Amino acid sequence: MLKVAITGSIATGKSLIEGFIRDDGFSILDTDRVVHHLLKENETVISKIKTAFGDEAFDGDEISRVNLGKIVFYDSGKKKLLESILHPCVKQEIFHFLMTHRRERVVFVSVPLLYEVGWQGLFDYVLVVYAEADVQLKRLMERNSIDENAAGNLISLQMPQADKVRAADFVIDNSTTIESAKRQFDYILKKLLMLT
Repeated sequence: MLKVAITGSIATGKSLIEGFIRDDGFSILDTDRVVHHLLKENETVISKIKTAFGDEAFDGDEISRVNLGKIVFYDSGKKKLLESILHPCVKQEIFHFLMTHRRERVVFVSVPLLYEVGWQGLFDYVLVVYAEADVQLKRLMERNSIDENAAGNLISLQMPQADKVRAADFVIDNSTTIESAKRQFDYILKKLLMLT
């Protein structure tokens, strides 16, 4: 089984590639969804977040991702604390997913902050989804309904795209059309299947 990580900076089109993977019948784990589930359903995680961040991380009885984001966004100590709560659970889900799908030729795991958390060693190959800076900025502004300044700040908090591209085994340039991205994905998938 080949284990392939999908990563890329914010608003580069990782979800599009994840859709291609699902449409082609391959298994994929989206770690963003894992985190959403943990924050909503995992009592241990919820309790630890309550202890670590207090009521301001909540909206009523539920964790507010918006409030939690505001707490950790500019405070690296609090961000590390949140990661120490979430990352072991996410990693456990990745291992469970890989074990469950071990008989498949190729499986995919989407990890948006793969390089930032240093998990690239868990995978055989890394596929980075890239978009030109102006395209990325425009997409982020439209998607999040934010101005250029706010979008630029969000982008600047992540590892530069150029560094991710350099570290990748495969790259999809998602700066233009869906058809172009699909052609690139199909080519990479063909290469991956030849390696199994």
